[in-house]
Amino acid sequence: TETITNVAADEADCSVSFGAAGVQRVVIEGADACEQACEECKFAFEGQDCVPEYNIGGKADKPFTDRIVSKTPGVFLGKLQSNGVEPEFIDEETGVVTLMSELDFTPTQFKPFRGPSSVFGKGVGIGHEVYQNGKADAKGKCIRVYFSSWEELKSKNGNVKKHVHNKKDKDDNYCAVFRSKE
Repeated sequence: TETITNVAADEADCSVSFGAAGVQRVVIEGADACEQACEECKFAFEGQDCVPEYNIGGKADKPFTDRIVSKTPGVFLGKLQSNGVEPEFIDEETGVVTLMSELDFTPTQFKPFRGPSSVFGKGVGIGHEVYQNGKADAKGKCIRVYFSSWEELKSKNGNVKKHVHNKKDKDDNYCAVFRSKE
């Protein structure tokens, strides 16, 4: 990976990181990296602005976030999967992205779970598996979860219109971002 810094981008400085697959990350100096990541993601949390903050405690295998929704008007999401696409921690000041497994979390630590249908309808929120290591290490962090497949519904709680399978490419930005409470 090669990094070029202080590239003029209008009036802001930025750094661009290149890897074998091309541009891996563009970070605009002075911008909150978590907010920037949230703006780039195609999904969000129902009723929330970028970037919502959630308590990551509570029972495992149950959502602690609001329902995941598409930012595209008229696109309604049902069940989502994050198979094979590892969530990331984003350092808000530097923009450095770290995979969960690099900090001794399981690669599936945070992922979609169905909640009560009275709250989530046919949708899902983000929950956590049982913590193998210190939950405290995940508190106060910016977390990005990517999705590998999902259902598009005919209406908010309607029947499935189609199944979408992403090629597990993070560049497509099928993701959602949140902060974990301290």
